[in-house]
Amino acid sequence: MAKILYFENDEALRRITKDFLSVHYNVEAYSSPDDFIFNTGRIWYKKLLDYDLVLTDIDMPGTNRLQFVREFIVNTKINKPIIFLRGGNEEKRVKEAGIEEYIFLAKPVNPSELLKTIEEVLQQNK
Repeated sequence: MAKILYFENDEALRRITKDFLSVHYNVEAYSSPDDFIFNTGRIWYKKLLDYDLVLTDIDMPGTNRLQFVREFIVNTKINKPIIFLRGGNEEKRVKEAGIEEYIFLAKPVNPSELLKTIEEVLQQNK
């Protein structure tokens, strides 16, 4: 079963989405990268290797998602597919951050579209 790392600061949305996706995938959900690092401690880098895909909102309190993706995934050479959930037009910011491979899904996300996109991304990265 594929393992997804999911970031969403809205607690209700995080819980609902995690519950929905957990029927199909092993999902670990955190409110932010700061929360992920706090909960995994010094092994956060090794823990990133466990995931098949990163699903993340862009704008949340704490560490900026783009900064997290650039510094902790791109710069550490942990090549994991990334799906960004966005409320606005952040594509330019993602490109300026030097993130080359990504997919955007607009919020609110249609659950069937989310599942289809995740499955396509996982199949492409086998």
